[in-house]
Amino acid sequence: MYKLLLQFEPVTSKRAIDALVYALSIELYTQLRISTTQPAYNILEFESEQHCTLAQLKLSGSSRYTLVRL
Repeated sequence: MYKLLLQFEPVTSKRAIDALVYALSIELYTQLRISTTQPAYNILEFESEQHCTLAQLKLSGSSRYTLVRL
């Protein structure tokens, strides 16, 4: 599996981060048809490297969080 870690600053609430990451997963599915799972409150998991790379490109334009590929 391929994973992206989303680091939100200055948000520290795990519940808030979980909701934000879930919203991003919905955005990835509705706009790009990329299915994800969320094994942790701040991680998105992908079935293919291509989907992970495309999601990383799509999500990298935000200043609300930083992305780390795991």
